[in-house]
Amino acid sequence: MALSILSVQDLCSVACTCSHLRGLSVEQWQRRAFERWQSGWSSSKWKLLHEKGQHLALFSERHKIDRAAAQAVQDLSWPLRKDQSLQKLCQLDRDCLDYLIKHIDKHRCGNVPAMGISSEGRSPSPSDDEGTEGHQLGSAYWCWYALTQCQISLAVSDLSVIRHRPQQEHSRAIEHAALVLAQVHYPASCIEEIVDYLDLLGEELKLRLKEAGLNCGYVGRKELEVLNQLLFGEEAPPGIPCRLRPSPTADSSTLHYESSISNNTFYARLSQQVEIYPEDRVKGCWRCTLDDVEMTHDRPYDAHGKLKLPRIPPPGFGLGVKGNREDYQNPRNSLLPNVLCTRSGIPLSLAVLHMAVGRRAGLPMQLINMPMQVISKMRSGMTQYALHTSSGHEDIPLSTTDRGDMIEVEECKEEEEEEKKEEEEEDLYIDVYGGGTIMNKSELKSFMTDNLGLPSELPLEIMSPTSACQRMCANLAGIYSGRQDMEHLWMVLELLTAVNPRAKDFLGHKHRCALALRDFEGALKAVEQLEEIFISETGTDRRAYIADQFMALRVKISEQHLDYQRSCLRVATPAPPNVLYRVGQVIRHRRYRYRGVIFDWDPACQADEQWILRMGVDALDEGRNQPFYRVLVDLRDRPFQNTYVAQCNIEIFESDTSSEDGIMHPELGRYFDSFSSDRYHMNACLQARFC
Repeated sequence: MALSILSVQDLCSVACTCSHLRGLSVEQWQRRAFERWQSGWSSSKWKLLHEKGQHLALFSERHKIDRAAAQAVQDLSWPLRKDQSLQKLCQLDRDCLDYLIKHIDKHRCGNVPAMGISSEGRSPSPSDDEGTEGHQLGSAYWCWYALTQCQISLAVSDLSVIRHRPQQEHSRAIEHAALVLAQVHYPASCIEEIVDYLDLLGEELKLRLKEAGLNCGYVGRKELEVLNQLLFGEEAPPGIPCRLRPSPTADSSTLHYESSISNNTFYARLSQQVEIYPEDRVKGCWRCTLDDVEMTHDRPYDAHGKLKLPRIPPPGFGLGVKGNREDYQNPRNSLLPNVLCTRSGIPLSLAVLHMAVGRRAGLPMQLINMPMQVISKMRSGMTQYALHTSSGHEDIPLSTTDRGDMIEVEECKEEEEEEKKEEEEEDLYIDVYGGGTIMNKSELKSFMTDNLGLPSELPLEIMSPTSACQRMCANLAGIYSGRQDMEHLWMVLELLTAVNPRAKDFLGHKHRCALALRDFEGALKAVEQLEEIFISETGTDRRAYIADQFMALRVKISEQHLDYQRSCLRVATPAPPNVLYRVGQVIRHRRYRYRGVIFDWDPACQADEQWILRMGVDALDEGRNQPFYRVLVDLRDRPFQNTYVAQCNIEIFESDTSSEDGIMHPELGRYFDSFSSDRYHMNACLQARFC
């Protein structure tokens, strides 16, 4: 027991004292290795060390990985080192996730000014076990940035093979794609909670089907009505108990999942040597204690990092899920955590939820792809499998797409089975966006012409995993493009082009987005993919012309890259006398009254002529020849803006005692390490450029 309170250094010293103490320390090394390694192992080498009981060596390897991740995160703030640092982090694969999440959690729990942290997370110092209070703001940003990039890299790897899934796994693959999309939007969150909740909904559906005497080898309209009542039915009033609870701490209105997971799950999976299905990469074995930090979405997590899910509806009631018609363009409508927590979404996300729950109870669901609409489809008739009718909650999960979750029909009466075999099979269609209306084919044709304005002869295309994932990402890409949210736009374009590498339009958007983010390597890669596609689709006589055009585009990108590199290498020199304000000062715009913090300046306006004319710069008192400042604008005044402001429009912001000091902006940590008094302190990269 005494050994458990020792530091790593002290435990090493004790283990070197004598063989008896060395033997006693073995258990401590095992515990500490698994405390720091909860995300699973990307290499069989780590598993082999565990099986041999070499937990000191395992802990040592964990320490080396953490040190490498810490150094890579520290180098991210230097623009010319960023690409190489990200490459190192991605090479660590899943092994670096524990380090990043642990240090995000540690720094966010620290004593940090609320305005300084914004909502962008916190990050590590280079040391493993100690943080540096003065650098919390900057390390927060870069640790969160690194975690996001690692999750995107893992997601691209997963989605690049999704189109190769066999047809019988399409419903599971579509659900997997939705989980991957949620994971990259909430990189520090445990998407396994969503899977657990869907499993519980599936269990509740199976109980309801059994109580109604349904699903004994036949699925039809009645089974769909039970599913629709569970998802779209009226919510239960407070006080009515539900029969399925994932956590004993859940209250009467909301289910809260525990924020830590038992290592026994990890041990069991290793000891059984189970081959991990790719979906487990999304589910993971780690959890965090962070609230969601993506400010572009309503937060589905509370302040303690627990997912705010509605309780499983008691018998006779439903979740109350509905289409979000009032705020259709909100990106939260496309993400499963938000859809479940708000119980609203767009047609595609609601159809994925409908299919995921139905799949768990043996209903053979598919999705129909339509313009501006997605319809669920189920073919009624006999099925090969049915629910187990044993007592209690020992029902085996059922799905026509997963043999591991199915059992053969054993206890249905022969007379009932023969009767149902004689019933005519038909395709049933469900309008999930309209509350679960069930239609046959003729009713669907009428719905298409009357409600959607589509021709009745439009072919009903079954949505494949590739088309489903592409549509999910395309929906978000349109929203983020309209909001000029380049970071999220690049993220979904990266996933979309992983699923469909020959999507020319989106590769063009990706090239322009990468340039806006100064990701010149990404822009060149997108251009190379576009060139390959255009040349393969062009006749021999025009290929030389196409190659010349793309060569000119690559040269232009390379020149922009060189210009950017030169600007990053600017040596710090004293500011000219006419530059009145300094990097890190909190200012207010004289005319528009918004607050912000200066992160860069130019001795004269460096914008292009078109921008100067559009903004009327020459009409200012000192025109274009006065200093101009780049400013991060406070989110409370203007959402997600960086501005280029003339010196004559700036005044120092002086806060009173009733207002909060500092600025709220997600990119603060990109430029500054900390905040104190009335100014932000530059990170090492900015200090090398500005005195």
